[in-house]
Amino acid sequence: MKKKCMIFILVLTLLIGFFVAKEDTKGGKYDFIGVNSGLPSINHSAIAISPVNPNLIYIGTKIGLYASDDGGESFWQRTIDPSQEEVWVKAVCPSPIEEKTVFIGTYGKGLLVSKDGGFSWESMNTGLTSQDIETIAIDPKNTKIMYVGTYGSGIFKSTNGGKSFSLKSKDLPTLRIKKIVLSPQDTNIVYVVLYDNAGIFRSDDGGNNWIEINNGISGSDKDISSFAIDSINDGTIYAGTHTYGKLLKSNDYGETWKQVNNKFTESFISDIVVDFKNSNLIYVATGEGLFKSENGGVVFKKSSNGLPNSYLTHLLINPKDQNVLFTSTFDAGLYKSTDAGKNWISKNKGLPYYSIEMLKFNPKDSSLILATDNGLYLSKDRQVFSRVGPEGVFFTCISFDPSDSNYVYAGTYYKGLYKSDDGGNTWRKLSTAFDNFDLWDIEVDPKDYKIIYVATYNNGVYKSTDMGNSFKQINSGLKSKDVYALAIDPTNTQTIYAATALGAFKSTNGGAIWSEINKGILNLFLYDIEV
Repeated sequence: MKKKCMIFILVLTLLIGFFVAKEDTKGGKYDFIGVNSGLPSINHSAIAISPVNPNLIYIGTKIGLYASDDGGESFWQRTIDPSQEEVWVKAVCPSPIEEKTVFIGTYGKGLLVSKDGGFSWESMNTGLTSQDIETIAIDPKNTKIMYVGTYGSGIFKSTNGGKSFSLKSKDLPTLRIKKIVLSPQDTNIVYVVLYDNAGIFRSDDGGNNWIEINNGISGSDKDISSFAIDSINDGTIYAGTHTYGKLLKSNDYGETWKQVNNKFTESFISDIVVDFKNSNLIYVATGEGLFKSENGGVVFKKSSNGLPNSYLTHLLINPKDQNVLFTSTFDAGLYKSTDAGKNWISKNKGLPYYSIEMLKFNPKDSSLILATDNGLYLSKDRQVFSRVGPEGVFFTCISFDPSDSNYVYAGTYYKGLYKSDDGGNTWRKLSTAFDNFDLWDIEVDPKDYKIIYVATYNNGVYKSTDMGNSFKQINSGLKSKDVYALAIDPTNTQTIYAATALGAFKSTNGGAIWSEINKGILNLFLYDIEV
């Protein structure tokens, strides 16, 4: 069957586990069989503890919400939409005063609230212009007031418990919101962490006006990955950077910043917790494990006994017992400590187990390669998998050379670009140019195997003309450097399409110049594109 030159804009479905279809030769029907032998666990996109009942814990994932009512000993999935099995939960915010009330922010369905612990849900999207929610914050002194941060439409505020929202993004340089945090001493003081290397902003009047508070933060350090408030010392706040793992501290509400410690990690800082009874006790979750300081950040020591060799994504402290902490990982689920972080034990009963970022079939044989958040997995028969390549690397994308499937490329999250010359059995690092990049897609020119394109988050598109030995950036005309997918026209390989955070773009000269092609596309945030 000949390919027609048609462009399809797709929403990327993230597979949880892998299933193959087996044909019933009598009736022509297909049954799906789970073949997850040897695959790792799913990562968590959000985690929260009820301030009213610390035994009630919620975990948001790419396939929905999970809840525990026994302090994390076991979890059960909560059905969000019976007609849609998978809902990506990006933010979870339990009510500060009502035990069974919890708000969740999703990608695609907006803001939802449950008043029965997650068994039934109600939409709360009046006034919101985006259905992609990144963060939620509720005023603990007046729970009618809440803030919602979206990915692309800014900050919204409600004064009636979420029944309606109004936009509160005046003076912000980007509308992509990463995190919102309210000062516990004065809830009119609101901090917001922004995407697009825009750093941190503060409002002193409940979101009506915003001021930049990046004095002392410059360059890549403005890509803030974590934020925390000292609940004891008014005006003391902490921020962690995504690059080079810097922990920053301010004692004056963010007016000035200084680096607390520059020796304990070189990885990104994913979360920060300050003990609510002892502000000298600080916990930092990183890509290299958990670190703890008992003297206000002067000295940090690793505190990861029992934790796997994995990136940590979230860190929580029990609001009524500071000795109890939870941390979640990219690839090994949830862990709990009952001795202030000294020792950790796995708490994954009932949680989903498989996380697959991408799968690709070898066009020449029956083998299959999976990119997961804990390495690459190869199956010769599409049923039993074995790990190939480096262990503990978060792989994000795979691409076979269309002219010779022995050549396979694999992109990673901040660990570079890899290549296999034998169909995926063995791997070598191809380039260190992408060691600090989040790679989303790789495409090989079907008519010239030497030409390779790589899509990255926050850095646009790169092109190689020598099989990946060297790359150059090709972003002329792109309005967004967050590029999630690429597609090459097989009939004319000079024509390339890109799916970005600001819509679809087209190049007719091998990526030298891009032009926007968004007429008729209502939601410009695109995850995938196919020709």
